[in-house]
Amino acid sequence: MRKALGKTLMIGAGVGVAVAVLGRETAPGKALRRGVDVLGRRVRYAGGRLEGLSYRLAGRRPDPRSPTMCSPIGFARALAASRSASMSRGSM
Repeated sequence: MRKALGKTLMIGAGVGVAVAVLGRETAPGKALRRGVDVLGRRVRYAGGRLEGLSYRLAGRRPDPRSPTMCSPIGFARALAASRSASMSRGSM
């Protein structure tokens, strides 16, 4: 019983020290948060790379006739194409 109580108190003290050291305004706390942020970014980047790799390994390729919405020119082309398609449907 004494050993269990002592172990519980030691764990509680350890958690209390960790909270105090890694608090918001301490240098170790800031470093830990920064490390977690960087790790998260790297994991997202690697996930995107793996998604692209699996896309290519599956033999899929982007359609060259499909306008990209990432550039203003691609957006303008897509808008013009949709307008011309709707006008041609209206004249039928």
